[in-house]
Amino acid sequence: MFSGLFLMFVGAILLPIPIAGATMIGIATFKVIIGLIGLLATYGLWAGRGWARWLAFILAVLNILSIIGGNIVLFIIGIILVYYLTRPHVKTFFGIP
Repeated sequence: MFSGLFLMFVGAILLPIPIAGATMIGIATFKVIIGLIGLLATYGLWAGRGWARWLAFILAVLNILSIIGGNIVLFIIGIILVYYLTRPHVKTFFGIP
């Protein structure tokens, strides 16, 4: 989320260059939205909400897809999250049989 806010700042500086400024602001907006969704998922996971498990699962899959951009760290984190969220004791915690 913070990287998205930083990119918004950089995009605002580059606004006189139409394509660069608009691209940076678009990427930044996407990152901020994903960050806010992550915060929502964090709250739901902490509270044991079933919807949060699915939301975290979707975010983990997005992390796995980050390998396309060459981000190996997010890829590994995504794999670990998918593995953890599919464990029986985690499903039980969220009320899934």
